[in-house]
Amino acid sequence: MSTTSGLYERMRDGIDFDAGPAMSHADQLTYGTALFEALVDMASGAESKSEALGFGTEEIVPWRRGAVLQKVNHALGTGRAASRSPLRGAALPG
Repeated sequence: MSTTSGLYERMRDGIDFDAGPAMSHADQLTYGTALFEALVDMASGAESKSEALGFGTEEIVPWRRGAVLQKVNHALGTGRAASRSPLRGAALPG
């Protein structure tokens, strides 16, 4: 999702939703509905643009300290995080 239409135009091949036009209350309702429908579609198995480009196997895990990318086995819905501390370069305890 992009927050500006300019970003969406520059990266159209990798961004699924342009939220830039949602400036008025009416537009927020319209775009909010469209975003909800897009999220339901992807949660139901529709491939996102980033997945189509081969970037869909890594996910952010926000509850771990430091930046973490997690390789996910979509068939099983499981994954194992391989994280490194951004400050020391040492592996974080699991």
